[in-house]
Amino acid sequence: TRLSMSDTLANAIQSSLINATGAQNQGVKRQTFAVLRETTAPAVLLELGFLSNPQEAARLNTSAYQETLANAIVAGIKRYYSIYN
Repeated sequence: TRLSMSDTLANAIQSSLINATGAQNQGVKRQTFAVLRETTAPAVLLELGFLSNPQEAARLNTSAYQETLANAIVAGIKRYYSIYN
């Protein structure tokens, strides 16, 4: 089902982000936001840090960390596609 595919996608991306950044694993949470619910494709929302935390905000503002995050997201998507293709 689309929901199980979304869960698989979310977990693949989450795992990749944790491995790439060493961030604390906050887990994958399921929500019923319209942007997730009203689609026929697997869907996820990503929260990549907390701007209220000065150290995280500083990291998020660097191009090197942004590239690390982007590469980890791509790796997670590739892992997802390797499961479903």
